[in-house]
Formats: sequence, structure tokens, C-alpha cells
Amino acid sequence: MNWLVFGVMIIAVSFAVLVIAVVQAAGQLKSTLAAAEKLLLSVEGSIKPFIEEDIKGVCNAVNSALSEVEGAAREAKEGIGKVNGTLDAVKEVGQTVSSINGLIRDNVKGPLISLAASLVGFRTGLATLIQYVMSTKQKEVQ
Repeated sequence: MNWLVFGVMIIAVSFAVLVIAVVQAAGQLKSTLAAAEKLLLSVEGSIKPFIEEDIKGVCNAVNSALSEVEGAAREAKEGIGKVNGTLDAVKEVGQTVSSINGLIRDNVKGPLISLAASLVGFRTGLATLIQYVMSTKQKEVQ
């Protein structure tokens, strides 16, 4: 047998082994991506109710705190009309109510915006991953 023929046969066998390894790796990658997609969908489904519940709880707490502040402001206004001698005390109550209102807004606004931004980022990342997986699957089908 000629050495050239022998060399070509070795190259052909090596190429066949390489093709088989690539096909097996692609199959494993496909199943891994399918499992990752399934996991992400289940995580999204299980996390979504908790996040919605937390946001509703924070909003309810803010609303009740603002209602209490509004009630305190109304009471302070009524007190000013009834008692002229306690103007300085009422002024302090108004400033306290205003600072509590600002404190509530400053401390709740930032976390709510961060939470909303995180949710949008998570959803966008998940959509991008799913789109990538789907386009990869379509390429494999073709």
C-alpha cells in the first residue's frame, strides 16, 4: 500500500471522528439549552407572584403612611384655626410632617425604582436568552 493512500485514509478517519464528536457535542448543547430554558421559565413563574406581592405590600405601606401624614396635616391645620396661641407648636408639627413625608418618599422611591429596573433587566435578559436559544434551535433544524 502506498504511503500517500495510507496518510489520506488516516486523515479521513480523523475527520470522521471529529464530525462524530461535534455532532454529539451539539446534541448535548441542545439538551442543556432546553433544560436551561425550562429552568428559567419555571423560575420566572415562581418568582413573579412574590415580586408582585412585595410591590403591592410596599405600595400599601406607602399609601397608609401618606394617609396618616395627610391626616396629621389636616389635624394640624384645624389646630391652627382653633388655637392662635400655639402657632409655634403647630409650625413644628407641620415641619415634622413634611420631613416624615420627605423621608418616606426618599426611602421608598429609590428601592421601588431599583426593583422595577431589576425586573425590567431580568425580563429583557430572559427574553434575549430565549430568543438566542430559539435561533440556535432553528439553525440546528436547518
